[in-house]
Amino acid sequence: MRIKLNIPLQGFPAGREITIEDDSGVPVDKFWRRRLRDALSDNCVEVVAQDKPVKSKKSSPKKVED
Repeated sequence: MRIKLNIPLQGFPAGREITIEDDSGVPVDKFWRRRLRDALSDNCVEVVAQDKPVKSKKSSPKKVED
């Protein structure tokens, strides 16, 4: 899970995006679980949306006509 810090926390500066360990979307560390709960009222952190890999379609070679 990636989160963006809106205030300095745990030695990280504000504005930094960090990766925290999670189990099915719930942070394993109690500190980060509490920060996410607090964020509902004080906006101290926010969850960064994960980019899903884009499946590329393999295109067949195009015929070139003269």
